[in-house]
Amino acid sequence: MKQTKNILKEMVKTKKLLKNQSESNYEDSEEFVLFCYLAKNPQAYGSILEKRIIQKNQMKKVSASIERGDVIDVDGNYKEIKCSIGDHGIFNAVQIRPHHDIYSCLMFFFEIDENNNIVKHTFEIPEKEILNFIGISVAHGTKQNINSKTEYRITFSKNEKEQATIAGKAWAQLQKYKVNKNF
Repeated sequence: MKQTKNILKEMVKTKKLLKNQSESNYEDSEEFVLFCYLAKNPQAYGSILEKRIIQKNQMKKVSASIERGDVIDVDGNYKEIKCSIGDHGIFNAVQIRPHHDIYSCLMFFFEIDENNNIVKHTFEIPEKEILNFIGISVAHGTKQNINSKTEYRITFSKNEKEQATIAGKAWAQLQKYKVNKNF
């Protein structure tokens, strides 16, 4: 029990140190993802990861008010970016907005494997195909209040034990959209 208490104290100490760090301190992408995972909550690290993706892929951020996704790429295509850091191969994409006029949705999933290494999975889904995913559901509210500005969510699981689940089937469906993007 004392060993557990000491481990927990060390974790708290590390977390406090990380809170004082800036994301600009991490040039190495693996360290950057680990920093985000340990020091930020998913809502906070999503925008930090997005910022780095924009920079590394020479994209430009666009205003949310124009409803054209998050960025415009070097080819002039508007794209939405979704990021998730997943333990055990489970990833979430939230606030999918089909009412935005975009070319595609870029998904960057960062998996922390059993050795605490980062495995990056990147996908680009054409805008017209995003609502066809197995398991996509309303993110906020119920089916009764669906309107033209409804946001959606989907969970993906690459965990072999879950391949028969909806999230596992969604992961299998996602594989045909695999791309290589910088991070």
